[in-house]
Amino acid sequence: MENRLPKWSFLVILCLSSYTVSAQLQSNFFFELAQGAGNFNAPLAVEFVNASQVDQYTDYSWKIEEEEFSTEIEPNWIFREAGKYRVCLEVKNKTTSHQQCQLIEVFAPSDTEVALFE
Repeated sequence: MENRLPKWSFLVILCLSSYTVSAQLQSNFFFELAQGAGNFNAPLAVEFVNASQVDQYTDYSWKIEEEEFSTEIEPNWIFREAGKYRVCLEVKNKTTSHQQCQLIEVFAPSDTEVALFE
C-alpha cells in the first residue's frame, strides 16, 4: 500500500488575540450660575455640569477643598461665604481614575443696590 501523503507537510498555527483599546479616562466639568443668581457674590448658587464621558466611568466624587460633598452626576451647591474655593471632580473606573479641579472665587455680598433708570 502506497502512502499518498506528500513527502513534506507543514502545520500553520494561527493565533488570534483580541484586546480592547479604551479611551483615556478624563474628567471634565464646568459650572453655571443657578437660576436667579446674577453675579458672583455670596451666597452663590451654582449648578455643576459633568462634561466627562459618562459611559467610561463607574464612580465619581465631587469635592470642595478636599471634602466630598456629592456623588451625584451633576450636583448643585451654594457657596455661603466669600472666598476662593477649589472644586474637583474625580472619576473612576475599574482600572484608573482622573481628577480635574477648578478655582471658583466668590465675592462678598454687595452692600449697595444699583438701580437702573431709563
